Amino acid sequence: MIITNLLKFNYRFASKASKFARVFLWAMLALAVSQSAYAQSPTKKGVIVTVSIAPLAGLIEPLLDENDSLQLLLNASSSPHGFQLKPSHLKALHQSELVVMNGAGIDAWLNKSLFSIYAPVVQFANLKDIKRLPVREGGAWQAGHDHEHGQGSHAEHKDLVVDGHLWLELDNAVQLVKVVSRELQRLAPYKKQQIATREAKFVQALQALDKQVQEMLSAVKSRPYLVLHDAFQYFEKHYGLNAVGSIQLNPSIAPSIRRVYELRNKVLAKEVVCVFKEPQFPERRIQAVTRGTDVKIGVADPLGVGSAGQSTSRQSSDKGFVGYEKLYHSLAHEVFKCLQP
Repeated sequence: MIITNLLKFNYRFASKASKFARVFLWAMLALAVSQSAYAQSPTKKGVIVTVSIAPLAGLIEPLLDENDSLQLLLNASSSPHGFQLKPSHLKALHQSELVVMNGAGIDAWLNKSLFSIYAPVVQFANLKDIKRLPVREGGAWQAGHDHEHGQGSHAEHKDLVVDGHLWLELDNAVQLVKVVSRELQRLAPYKKQQIATREAKFVQALQALDKQVQEMLSAVKSRPYLVLHDAFQYFEKHYGLNAVGSIQLNPSIAPSIRRVYELRNKVLAKEVVCVFKEPQFPERRIQAVTRGTDVKIGVADPLGVGSAGQSTSRQSSDKGFVGYEKLYHSLAHEVFKCLQP
C-alpha cells in the first residue's frame, strides 16, 4: 500500500517538482521497496558460516538452510597438520558472520587471523561440557594406562596438550551442535524455530547412531590393534576398544627405529590383529611395521577423506567434506571389518 501511494505521488508530481524533490521521492520509493521485500520474506536472509576443518563442517551443515552459506577452509583430503592459510581463506574469514574452529592445536594456523575479524568465534576445545583427553605418547601403550601427560613428555607434539580430535567423541559432537545452534538462532532470530527444529532432529539422529555403533563394536572391543597415528583415542574410549599403540604421534614426524622395532615385535608375536592406515597418508607409513607379516590392514579415516571421495550426495567431495553421520558410521564399519575374526 505504501509503495502504491508513493508511485502515484511520484508520477503526479515528478514533472512539477524540483530536481531535489524528485531525487528524494525516488530514494523514498527505493527504501520502501527494500523494506517491504525484507518484511515479506525475512527467512531468505542467510548466515555466512566459516569452518576450519571438514569434520566440523559435516556437523554444522544439518543446522543450515538453503539460504545460509558454509565456507570450509581445509577440505577433507588435506591434513590439518602444518596447513597454512591462503589469501582466499582470509577473504572467506572476513566475509563470515560466524566462525567455528576446533582449537586444541589442530587448526592453530587460524589463531593469528582471529584478531582481524569481527565475527563471533566458537572454539570446540573451549566448550564447557566437552570431554578432553591428554595426548598420548607414540609407540606401544600399556593396557589400562591412560598416559596422563607431564612436563616434557610429548616433545614431538608439544603444542598439543589436549588431544585435538574432539569430534570423534560423539558426546562432544552433540555439544558442538547445540552451541552452534544457539549462535545461529541469535544471528538469525527470524528463523529461530526452524534452526531449533533442525538441531533436535540432528541430535536425535546422532544418539541413534551412537546406539547402532555400540551394538556393532561390542563383539570386537577386546581385540588389539595399532593405528598409524593417535587420532582415534576419543572413539576408542567411548566404545571401550583395545588400541595398543600408534606408529607415529605426529604424522609429519617419522617414528624412531626403536618404536618401529617395538611395534613390529608386537605384530610378529600375534599381539595385534589389525593395523590401521589413514587414506590421506601413503601406505609406506605402516609398512615398516607390517612388511612380511599376515596382520590385517584396515583404513581408519578421522576426516572423512574416503567417504567424501565416494559420495555423490549434496555433501559431496566438491564441497570438501562429508556429513558427520556418514564419516562416523564409515569409521565404525571399517574398525569392525578389520577387527572381526
